[in-house]
Amino acid sequence: MIVLAAILCAIAGAVIGGFGSYVVMGALGVSDFEGMRAVTAFLVFAPLGAIIGLVVGIVLARKIGPKRIVLPLLAALVGGATIATFAANWLESADSAPAVSEVQIPALDRLPADASTNE
Repeated sequence: MIVLAAILCAIAGAVIGGFGSYVVMGALGVSDFEGMRAVTAFLVFAPLGAIIGLVVGIVLARKIGPKRIVLPLLAALVGGATIATFAANWLESADSAPAVSEVQIPALDRLPADASTNE
């Protein structure tokens, strides 16, 4: 049971570390050019969160008792995943940047300067 509690805490730490750092970096104005904010969040901060969660899970399971910590951890994971999903959907819908469309150039403006306009 201690191992299960540690694994659940590691998963929770990875989700919180990855998603939380992605949101915080976005609020701080870190560029998301070619997905680098997401890459940084999930390749740097998610593993750090998983390691911290693993250690915290082991300590809590040993201190509180493994049978008393597993059910609240499962509930926290389900609740955290639900909150993360709603927050991600809200952030995507809040992104109101207009889509860049190709500028329509009239056909005559695309012709070379020395082209004949008789046709």
